Amino acid sequence: MKPELRRRLIERNNIHFDHIVSKRKWPTEHTDTFTHVTTVGKTDYEKYFESLTIETQNRPWRAQTKRRAQLIAALARQCLDDCQNEMTWRLKVESKIFERFTIEVAW
Repeated sequence: MKPELRRRLIERNNIHFDHIVSKRKWPTEHTDTFTHVTTVGKTDYEKYFESLTIETQNRPWRAQTKRRAQLIAALARQCLDDCQNEMTWRLKVESKIFERFTIEVAW
């Protein structure tokens, strides 16, 4: 998407991006959650796959995670390229994100 089109869409839809809040300003009751989210956000796509081990046999969903991430990224890219609205994004992407939570996990 061209920067000019992106800027116009942002203005037209009244979208605002907040600045990054430093860790010292995080609410104490959410520090653990924010720390976990930050850690996940720093996970490198290629290194995640490298972290699969023999233990993965007992956790087959781990090997599928990278494939699912590729699919979700492709769906999001398609929505972005087509300038889709929020409802279309949700219909295309949300079910794939929550799909993992419907799989039974046995330990």
